[in-house]
Amino acid sequence: MADYGEHVNKDKMLEAIALATSELLENRDFKSAISRALPILGSAADVDRVYLFENTYDYEGKGYTSQSFEWNSGAEKAQIDNPELQGLSFDYIKEFIEPLKNNEPFTAAVSELKDGQLKDILAAQRIRSVFILPIMVNEIFWGFVGFDDCKTERKWRNSEVSILKAFSVSIARAIERGIVETEMARAREKAESANVAKGRFLANMSHEIRTPMNAVLGFLDLLDESELSPVQREFVRQAHTSSELLLYLINDILDFSKIEAGKLSMEIINFDLPGLVKDAVAMLEPKAAAKNVSLRLEIDPGVAHEVAGDPARLKQILNNIISNAVKFTHRGAICVKVFNAEETYDSVLVCFEVRDTGIGISPGGIDNLFKPFSQADDSTTRKYGGTGLGLAISKELARMMNGDIKVESAEGIGSTFILTARFQVIRRGHEFDPRRESLKKSKILIAGSDPACSAAAAAVLKNEGCEIHTADTIARALVTLVGETGISRPFNLIIADELINGAAVCELASAVNSIARLRGVKILAIRSAEYNAGAFKGCEICYCGRIVKPVDPAALVNGVIEAVCAPENLLKPAIVPAADGPGPVSSPSGLEAVKNAPARKLDILLAEDNEMNRKLIGSMLQSRGYRFEFASDGKEAFEKCAAKKYDIVFMDCQMPVMDGYESARMIRLSVAKDKKPYIVAMTANAMRGDREKCLAAGMDEYISKPIDFKLFFELLQRRACEKYGAGKGPLEIDLDEIYKTFRDETGLDEADARDLFFEYVNSLSLNLKIIEDALNRADFKTVKSLAHQLKGSAGSMKFDRLAAMLVDFEEKAISGDIFECRNIYRTIKNMFE
Repeated sequence: MADYGEHVNKDKMLEAIALATSELLENRDFKSAISRALPILGSAADVDRVYLFENTYDYEGKGYTSQSFEWNSGAEKAQIDNPELQGLSFDYIKEFIEPLKNNEPFTAAVSELKDGQLKDILAAQRIRSVFILPIMVNEIFWGFVGFDDCKTERKWRNSEVSILKAFSVSIARAIERGIVETEMARAREKAESANVAKGRFLANMSHEIRTPMNAVLGFLDLLDESELSPVQREFVRQAHTSSELLLYLINDILDFSKIEAGKLSMEIINFDLPGLVKDAVAMLEPKAAAKNVSLRLEIDPGVAHEVAGDPARLKQILNNIISNAVKFTHRGAICVKVFNAEETYDSVLVCFEVRDTGIGISPGGIDNLFKPFSQADDSTTRKYGGTGLGLAISKELARMMNGDIKVESAEGIGSTFILTARFQVIRRGHEFDPRRESLKKSKILIAGSDPACSAAAAAVLKNEGCEIHTADTIARALVTLVGETGISRPFNLIIADELINGAAVCELASAVNSIARLRGVKILAIRSAEYNAGAFKGCEICYCGRIVKPVDPAALVNGVIEAVCAPENLLKPAIVPAADGPGPVSSPSGLEAVKNAPARKLDILLAEDNEMNRKLIGSMLQSRGYRFEFASDGKEAFEKCAAKKYDIVFMDCQMPVMDGYESARMIRLSVAKDKKPYIVAMTANAMRGDREKCLAAGMDEYISKPIDFKLFFELLQRRACEKYGAGKGPLEIDLDEIYKTFRDETGLDEADARDLFFEYVNSLSLNLKIIEDALNRADFKTVKSLAHQLKGSAGSMKFDRLAAMLVDFEEKAISGDIFECRNIYRTIKNMFE
């Protein structure tokens, strides 16, 4: 009978386990499943209480357990609300926790337990026997399930233990499944939330940036319709291009999302293909120039001028490829070539080749190059930045243009990116310009520091039939110009880079115009799109035209045609016309012309208390032939400005006795208007608001320390242009030539002729001083009288230009025109400096 009873009880428990396990497997709500399973098993096992405890661990790994579920038969009071069973430390119940931690069951009669915390807890609940099984989740002691008998000191059979162990395993699997499902649900919710947030962020970002950028573009369009100089119009165009580029960069993020969703579309509109490429390259030329990397553009004449396609997407790709070339190239050159790869009746496959001399890419790196969020290697990403998203988008865009992007590279040598894109041809090219024939008669000097750029320009113009000479410094340019003048036909044009071996193109213009024979040669300047407009304000007439870097062959030829065919040259004397006929040259080597360029004739005051800075700046000025004086504090600077007229004062802001701010204020308030200098603040304070503080004190310009000497000398050149007339240079007097004419025409012997001639020159200097004093008093009677006297003697002494100017001087004195009188006086004075 005992065996039969045991068999019946086993079957009953097996049936209960099956029902409870089914509940745990089918019910996705773990709490509901446990609540249903415990009563089934408790009844089948004939116990008074079944419960589930869940463990927690603190940051030190110390364990605690708390009761979370309970079923009881009603024979004894439920313990689910017993506070002593919440947060129960493992230390208090070590006796059964230790075997459970080792995945072993614990069974005991309470009366047989040692006196202690565990026995007290069980006895307080009127428990007589207990059977506890561990729940191990992912090999971690998650908690335990317990069975209490409050009626008898029960001895658990092996079959019962095995069945209940299976139940504890089922609970563990249900918990594991619940954890996985919860984590998946959270991950799914997080991903969905992230996608929603990303979408909202992208939409908001797009809106927030597009709104002001659209206003910027609108105002730039309005500005472009107003009256602007060619230079200002070019700056507006570049600002417009930059604003559009910013919008394209914002679209990169949106584009990648669209590509993933298959929603990216292409626009088909007509656009100027060469113009678009020029804009894309010009945008990055300043960055390349800042790294001393030459960025060149070559557009084959056969490339269609108007095509149908998506200009924004093409520019987006070009910007990405060229900006990468600039980023990874530290020396050498980047060359962008555009040519036709295939042509049909109405379409063309255009090839855009970007070749650089940068760091190159390893064979393994090329495989990762076009993958999203990748670069050639991780170290490149860390060193150069970037997400690698641009090339992935660019390749997809190229495919949508029925083309592709490929790369050829050698590590340490450089890379060549080859973009192809197909367009419908609208207009194949410009009509032939008949003025092009005039180039075959042109003699041109190319002056620039970059031999590769000069050679490329020379090759293009030689192909047009021009006679080309080159020079890499201003001095060599002048030697070439002077040496050729009078020997063969004169030069028609000088093409000059904005900086020729560190010197500004204005210095070349000034030097050329200080030599009588060269006066009238046109100068075409090649300048970067972001050249400092402030430093050369008013200097656009230093040359007859300008070409924006990088220069492609078509732009170069068009620029030269415009310059050569211009009706008149802007570079000529402002008041006195250039001498007719050749005549001897005062500086056969041309070197003196550089030394005597207008900037060198400025009166400069350097107010600086730091001796080392005085030595440094003084040495820089002296080495370039400038004349200057020092002031060691603001008070001395003010006193010197009150006593003498300076063209420009470089004013340190922090000086003893009187600082630069106070000195500038005193100069503005106390120094006579016609003696007020142009004051440039020099300060190590480069924080926001420091410039405004300097200008508020009466200073005209601001440069921060450490001094950028390129900007420093550009500023000096600008002041010279304003003093002498932009790019025209002072009119020089060749005393030797005038003396020879005087001697030959008078027939005097050498000694008498020289004494008489230089006595006149000395007296002229004295009379000019008297005229200056009279002008300061507005004494027109004295000015008229002296001008009348001097004009007659000037003609007799063969100072023909001076005589002509004195005629004008007398007329202006009679009319009382003080402004014109002072202009003429300054011109005459400069002739003899």
